[in-house]
Amino acid sequence: MIHKVLRSFTSLLLALAFSLTAFSPALAAPPANDNFIEADVIPSLPFSSTVDITEATNELSEPQPCHLLMDRTVWYSFTPIQNMWVRPDISGGAVSSIVNVYHSVAPGINNLNFLNCAESFGDSRLFYAEAGQQYYLQVGSISGEVGNIQLNLEEVPPPANDNFADARAIEFLPGSGAISLDIHTATNEMSEPENCFFMDKTVWFSFTPTQNMVVHVSAQGDGISSNVNVYHSVAPGINNLNFLQCATFGNSGTLFAEAGQKYYLQFGSIYGEVGNIQLTLQGFLAPANDNFADVEPINSLPFITAVDVSGAGIEPGENRFCSVEERTVWYSFMPTQDMMVRADTLGSFNGGSVSIHQALGPDISDLSFLGCATDSQSFTFLAEAEQTYYFKVGTVYSGQLGTIQFNLTQIFPPSNDSFANAINITSLPFSATADITDATTETGEQQWCSYMDRTVWYSFTPTESMVVVANAADGAISTNVNIYRAGSGISDLQVLSCTGADTFTTFIAEANQTYYLQAGSASGEVGYIRIDLDQFPPPANDNFANATPISYLPFDVSVDTISDSLEGVEPTPSCDFGQTDRTVWY
Repeated sequence: MIHKVLRSFTSLLLALAFSLTAFSPALAAPPANDNFIEADVIPSLPFSSTVDITEATNELSEPQPCHLLMDRTVWYSFTPIQNMWVRPDISGGAVSSIVNVYHSVAPGINNLNFLNCAESFGDSRLFYAEAGQQYYLQVGSISGEVGNIQLNLEEVPPPANDNFADARAIEFLPGSGAISLDIHTATNEMSEPENCFFMDKTVWFSFTPTQNMVVHVSAQGDGISSNVNVYHSVAPGINNLNFLQCATFGNSGTLFAEAGQKYYLQFGSIYGEVGNIQLTLQGFLAPANDNFADVEPINSLPFITAVDVSGAGIEPGENRFCSVEERTVWYSFMPTQDMMVRADTLGSFNGGSVSIHQALGPDISDLSFLGCATDSQSFTFLAEAEQTYYFKVGTVYSGQLGTIQFNLTQIFPPSNDSFANAINITSLPFSATADITDATTETGEQQWCSYMDRTVWYSFTPTESMVVVANAADGAISTNVNIYRAGSGISDLQVLSCTGADTFTTFIAEANQTYYLQAGSASGEVGYIRIDLDQFPPPANDNFANATPISYLPFDVSVDTISDSLEGVEPTPSCDFGQTDRTVWY
């Protein structure tokens, strides 16, 4: 009886199982390469594969280096027969996906060395595959998406100009242009020169200008450190390069390229970095008056010009008294009459310099240097009739490019601009104003209190001794006054006193002695200055006849003894304390 019941229960279970099987749909199988050990072998490149990962799974031991939400993955393996750079990408699939690249260091999923990863929508990263080594690619969707994913794999050859012999010719010079490239796959030839930095990935460029020009070179890296070395080819072959300069870390270099000569650029990354780099070149032709022999004459004043010196150079024999000029142009001027002339580069965007020379002969070596002006400064000089003057206009700073404005103007200084034409002060009090905008300084002028680049002169010869107050506080601009005792000329003046800006000073003026006052701007300003001179009044009891009576004791008094000199009838002091030259009486 028991056996019969068991047989009936077994039959019921079998019928139930059959019933469930008959009415439930069959589950779809996962992709054939769903697991690591079943990875599809990639036989050669290029390779492309599309797979539906709807039923793909994720093994418990699968790594997740780039994204933690890869719950459906498939696997591929690749063993190259030669060294190569490989680019994997997963564009073309229907879902958001990712590919992880591994190097197999031993059998099994736990012996994978992660290299890199790339997400869909155009993201791709190269990896270097060595011959005979096995590489695995783990491809899957992210965020639970299902559908088709696509893996594409291709070998990426080195750049076409990877080697010196295949240097890419640059044809846009003169002019400007930028060249960008990915140097992942670039190499370094065994015979490549090393300058400034070692670069293990380089590409080569060349250019041969048909005209003399200045070439501005700069190297930029997209998040990597880059360098460019510049060479002059003195004979064919990589071993006949003359190193000129380099530009690194985004800095720039400038070279003067001669027509018909060949130049090479070795461009790459340093520190083994890989990625995108950009080479930028700008070529500038030399201005017509770049050289002394091609000087541009100035026929009339005022003369104002703006010149682009980017393509200018420095020729042998040029002096560099003013600044570190790297680019200069030349102008000349011959006045028909004596005149005061001012030269400057005011109005230049990045500043500029001008050096002034007088020609003592026909050659550049025959120039006599007179002076220079840089940035906001100016230089004023007497240009003599029928004499030739040369103006070298150029840069101020190393590496400076662009336009410089040069101004040459005749000026009309005040009548008392020079020491020889000092205005004579005949009586006190005295006041005078002067516009010093076009005033100058002359050779031999002394400078006290502060430097004055524009000055006027006054002279004073009193008929009696007195103390004089010189005041410079009431001008429109900050003013200084220097007081001198006359000597044999401008170079033989004895300084007595000076004012600070907008203050006053006093000095003792002896009868029949000449004194000079040099007045000017204390801080390079231009406009009107004013000076006032007056006699300092003596004390009431300066003379014997006006002695102050002492009507009480004890007696104490403080008195300013600055006054005229001693009366002629005053006795000579008998005390051995020295001569008394200013006295009051009680």
